[in-house]
Amino acid sequence: MNQRPTLCQYVQGVLFGFRSGAHEIQGLVLAEALQSAFNVDARPQSWLLAFAENEQAIVAAALERYSWQSADFVVVRKSDLCPHAPMQESPPA
Repeated sequence: MNQRPTLCQYVQGVLFGFRSGAHEIQGLVLAEALQSAFNVDARPQSWLLAFAENEQAIVAAALERYSWQSADFVVVRKSDLCPHAPMQESPPA
């Protein structure tokens, strides 16, 4: 499979394909994850560049998610690439 990474038409992120054994899986890495993990801006072209430069780490995160999700489509989130980042900002006190 290993489809060429493309911008998603429906959600801000990059679509990509990868394999796990004999299984072909489609992945989506969210723009928010790319911005947090790789310090890129909000321009879609920067997301594609970040994917190209960090494909190995992104696919590893996708494989990890696939290992417990076992779906033919996985979404790589900020928490997958930045496991110690808070899920949400706490409201001010």
